[in-house]
Amino acid sequence: LSVFYLKTVNQSIVEKNSFLWQNIFMRFFNISNKLVEKTMKSAATERNKQPILSILKTHIIPEGRQWRILECASGYGEHIVHIAKEFQHSIFQPSDVDQSALKNISDHIKQSSLNNVLSPIIVDCSQPMDRWPSEVVQYQWDMIICINMIHISPWRCTEGLFRGSSRLLKPDGVLVTYGPYAVDGVISPQSNEDFNSSLLSRDPSWGLRDIADLKKLASDNKLSFEHLFEMPSNNKILVFRKISDC
Repeated sequence: LSVFYLKTVNQSIVEKNSFLWQNIFMRFFNISNKLVEKTMKSAATERNKQPILSILKTHIIPEGRQWRILECASGYGEHIVHIAKEFQHSIFQPSDVDQSALKNISDHIKQSSLNNVLSPIIVDCSQPMDRWPSEVVQYQWDMIICINMIHISPWRCTEGLFRGSSRLLKPDGVLVTYGPYAVDGVISPQSNEDFNSSLLSRDPSWGLRDIADLKKLASDNKLSFEHLFEMPSNNKILVFRKISDC
């Protein structure tokens, strides 16, 4: 009964008010916090992974070329496996700050039978570059992708993501971020405003970031803002390109 209700609640409401619904399900249906959070994240990933892949395929990753791609904040690994299936000439490195996430990622890789996804590693974007793992810093990357991290982490993690991208990307390499954002100080629609309030109530260091602030952060780290793609459920993909020294 609990799982039935969890799957049939209006999807957009659940996604934008996830912390409220977590409390409801834990209180009335006796579901553990981790199970609720995992189920909600999985449902959101199922809805979002194909639209994200379509943008990558159509506008960002060249067909037939071998790219080396780092994902920061891979979570349960569903996105990177879904993308890697489409670009089997490229090499994908999943990572997460949470040690417990690595097993989930490894399980997804194993189930997929893909040989172009490397074993997941710990990457804490908030740490200085000398604390990032050698599996990351020894390479230059064609793309770094970060899905749904920026608004659910302290600002220092976003600073570290952009600083790391400046250091690790090849000239003309791209940083791709996905999630909900504020635009020139405005958060819309109301579901995003409510979602932002729920984030701030859980942790004041979280919240929807303004695209203007991300553009400034990019410029400070030799990255140029290149494109914004509107996505379903009031999310956006932002593309930043490393400025070539030439």
